Amino acid sequence: MAHFSLAKQTTVATLKELFNAEFGAKLHLYSGRSQAEESATLGELGLTNEGDFVCRASLTVGSFIERMQSEFCLKVKVYTCDEWVAVLDGLTLKSAGKVKKKATKADMESMIL
Repeated sequence: MAHFSLAKQTTVATLKELFNAEFGAKLHLYSGRSQAEESATLGELGLTNEGDFVCRASLTVGSFIERMQSEFCLKVKVYTCDEWVAVLDGLTLKSAGKVKKKATKADMESMIL
């Protein structure tokens, strides 16, 4: 089970590193429509609730994205480890880090149980 401590002073780079270490996939955070700067803080991105975000590796990517938006007002996307493409919503966070490099949609669909 992953525990992320989300505070207004936490930087984008820090959260991305923690996510990558936990799941092996890449996390992208957004400021409006643009990808947020590494040095930006979560407070600058609109973080509304500070606290721990706990999630299981079995949580789907789609559910993770929805929870980050609804609970913390953070817009995120999960990408493959090589950042080639966004991971399909139906994959779990655990399997998101196992998607092969230069994966296609069909490759990821075959991983959904």
